[in-house]
Amino acid sequence: MTSLSEAGEGEDAGRWRLTFCHQGRALRLIVDARGEVLGRTTFPIGSRNASSGPGTALRAANAAPAGRKEA
Repeated sequence: MTSLSEAGEGEDAGRWRLTFCHQGRALRLIVDARGEVLGRTTFPIGSRNASSGPGTALRAANAAPAGRKEA
């Protein structure tokens, strides 16, 4: 399992985007400063292989539009 956390900036200050990837799927959570989940999205991601290097699946997942989907 790999993960990535990103701090919100500008109008998203005080929020975090947390992305968890495992076996070709990703779960992305948007949380506020108290840890309350504001949004949840799941989506498929490309598979990783040894030649792609660490973090490739997360970079690909984060290249996708990060529209807000409310839980």
